Amino acid sequence: MNQTEGVRRAGGGYYYATWLGFTSREKAKRPRESGDSQPVKLHILRVEPPGCEWIELKEDKHVQGCATRERAYAVVYLNVRVSSLF
Repeated sequence: MNQTEGVRRAGGGYYYATWLGFTSREKAKRPRESGDSQPVKLHILRVEPPGCEWIELKEDKHVQGCATRERAYAVVYLNVRVSSLF
């Protein structure tokens, strides 16, 4: 399955990256195989963090993530959403 999610650009607008699920805060700080990862806002309407139930998000909300040009992860800290909605 090649699901993609919207990654917000610093200057506005979005690009789409392959969704690879959740990663820890520690791993998000490390470079990924395809380039350095960067903290980003992910435009996801529904998420299911590890150990939690589905959470419906409003259209104007984002989830803390990290991304390279082609891949995106939502960031969790010990199964707690980090900067969950902002």
